[in-house]
Amino acid sequence: MRCGFIGYGNMGGAVVRALLRDGSLHEGEIIVFNRTLSRLDGLKAEHPGVTIAASMPEAANGADALFICVHSPVVLEVMSVISGQMSAGTHLVTINGGVSIADLEALYDGPVSKVIPTITIEAGRGVTLISHGRKVTAAQARALEVLFSRSGRVMVLPEEKLGAATDLTSCGPGLMAAMMAQFALSGARAGGLDNEEAVAMVAETMLGTALMLADGRSSPEMLAERVATKGGITEQGLKVLKGELPGTFDRVFEATGRKRAAVRSAMTGATEPQLGP
Repeated sequence: MRCGFIGYGNMGGAVVRALLRDGSLHEGEIIVFNRTLSRLDGLKAEHPGVTIAASMPEAANGADALFICVHSPVVLEVMSVISGQMSAGTHLVTINGGVSIADLEALYDGPVSKVIPTITIEAGRGVTLISHGRKVTAAQARALEVLFSRSGRVMVLPEEKLGAATDLTSCGPGLMAAMMAQFALSGARAGGLDNEEAVAMVAETMLGTALMLADGRSSPEMLAERVATKGGITEQGLKVLKGELPGTFDRVFEATGRKRAAVRSAMTGATEPQLGP
């Protein structure tokens, strides 16, 4: 399977490195283009068999699957450059939430899917979200889903459900890291702990908690009940969280929803492709 990648920013780079690490793709199956070629130096040094393309059309030409890994507002402009270089059977994949499958199908008369990865794909964990367009065959859908299955869990959803799901999975690591940081800072202030010690405690505790939930043998509610003895210390902390967190998280989803709508409306306002740092 020959895969082209246009854009090697934070998320595009994470995807390429994860697929190589897991053996889902081999070096000779990958061709990558990025505006700033020096950003690809590390990839080329570690994986000399990867082809570095000199242009976007070169990355697109002959690809079985072509991944567009650039900023949402300029995806459609990139398409205007490469659409003539793709064969009718090339499976076009965007990793941007702000561009709809219908947008791409209006420019390309072939199979289109959307993949929303997470930065934790580099750790071999997390959820990769996938939606397929109407022209994607069963074989192409299966191949794309299997491609990401070694790098975490794959969940296939209709496109209209991707917004909130993206906040939970792709935005989630950033949001959770911010929560961890505040939890650790508060603990350090309350107990006179060194901040690095507090962060290490929180990180290991969250990892253990996540693993207990991931195996399906416990729910968040069950785990909280096991930890919180009636009338005990944990119960007092949970009362605070239950009173304040619902409104906070509702506002988080409202803010991300507004930004997603703004990105969508600004897509046609970009003037020049910006292919990552």
